[in-house]
Amino acid sequence: LENQEIWESVTYFNAALPIQPWYKVAIHNIPTSFYTNESLATLKSEISTFNKGFEIVGNPYWLTKEDRRREQQTGSVCIAFATEQEAQRAIHNKLYLLGISVKVEKMHSTPASTQCQNCQCFGHTEERCSNGIAYKICAEPHLTRLHRCNTCSTKGRTCLHTVPVCVNCKGAHTADNRL
Repeated sequence: LENQEIWESVTYFNAALPIQPWYKVAIHNIPTSFYTNESLATLKSEISTFNKGFEIVGNPYWLTKEDRRREQQTGSVCIAFATEQEAQRAIHNKLYLLGISVKVEKMHSTPASTQCQNCQCFGHTEERCSNGIAYKICAEPHLTRLHRCNTCSTKGRTCLHTVPVCVNCKGAHTADNRL
């Protein structure tokens, strides 16, 4: 091993601890003007203070990007609990913030590689899609099964006349092509 004496002195730990699972929930209708990225720590302490028996682990984070939140009055934040029981209690009983109860639901994490069959975008499923419909082959606003060729009347699939267009990058390939 090269430079062993250098990298051995950089080791920051001497024991591995088991990773404890976190139970994530999404809380909705959080005022975007009140809670900025910097003040989400305030939200964390408010939940613990005004909702007895709840202890948040980790740091809360917004579920939408900052530029999108600028256009919204409220948004959704992800928080995590150490136990499944706390998460379930929050879902069933709601949480109180700013003197009002806020809706809580189980966090549905979707890998970035998941492709929606409704809009063809990535990072969500059709059940949670809020975008318009897009055909995966021509990027037109219709479902794949409703696509019809104007030349030969082939329906629901590609034909010799089909010119693919990706709805995501506008490239000359289908939206589900793994380049």
